[in-house]
Amino acid sequence: MHHTRRDDLHIGQVVHVNARSAWRPATIVSIAHGRVGVAYHTDLPLPLARSVAPWVIRPAAGTRLQPVDRLRHGDEVVGFDGANHGRHRLAGP
Repeated sequence: MHHTRRDDLHIGQVVHVNARSAWRPATIVSIAHGRVGVAYHTDLPLPLARSVAPWVIRPAAGTRLQPVDRLRHGDEVVGFDGANHGRHRLAGP
């Protein structure tokens, strides 16, 4: 499995964070030795921030998280297990 190194991250970068076995969209707000501060993207009026280990972060790289039941014909699906499986288009019904 690929682990993100702290050197690969920068403040303001949009990322996906593995938070308790669920991927969450976030933005990096600080970087310290061994920890990275992220602000989760939520619908809450106040920002939700947390300090996490760099190895639970993956750069978003232009992808967005979408619940499986909201995927539609033509959407591209990308694996987030750390390996690059390429992009796969969803087939129609």
